[in-house]
Amino acid sequence: MSQQPLSHSAHDVYNMLPSLAEADKLFPSNVQSKFLPKLNQIPIFQENKHYAVTLVHRHATLEPGEIMVSRGDVTRPERIENAGNVYASAWLTSGEAYEFTSDDMKYNRDEEPRHRHHPSDDLLYALRKSVTESGIQSFSGVGILGFRYISEIPDPDEIFLEKTYGGPVF
Repeated sequence: MSQQPLSHSAHDVYNMLPSLAEADKLFPSNVQSKFLPKLNQIPIFQENKHYAVTLVHRHATLEPGEIMVSRGDVTRPERIENAGNVYASAWLTSGEAYEFTSDDMKYNRDEEPRHRHHPSDDLLYALRKSVTESGIQSFSGVGILGFRYISEIPDPDEIFLEKTYGGPVF
């Protein structure tokens, strides 16, 4: 199994991300309703359905040597040396991973397990270009939209909602 190389400075990248409330203010519903349908018309997004556009945000402040790791439905900070085999699951438009997972990463039940792949440079460029052309603001130089890998392609009308529990929203 190949492992996503992890940097001990990954916490610095993660801690630069906006809180959910801050990111939400920069991507209000009136902007979403115009921007997201346009993305669905761009061929590269239609061809890469395993990558969902996501609102980039942090859940907590990480300490040096920590990364955010999803195990099942729970995402929490873990020490890099204790995380085991984890793989990138969410990326900034720069291509830098900011969240990781331990899931076996199947694309579907008929294929053998494959590790989640880094979004292609072309896909990352297409999102950066679309964001820039739409005038969507960044947060301290970090784009508020990125990609998250999803193993099961949703129905066209399906929406994924992320919920947070256990503490205040930063």
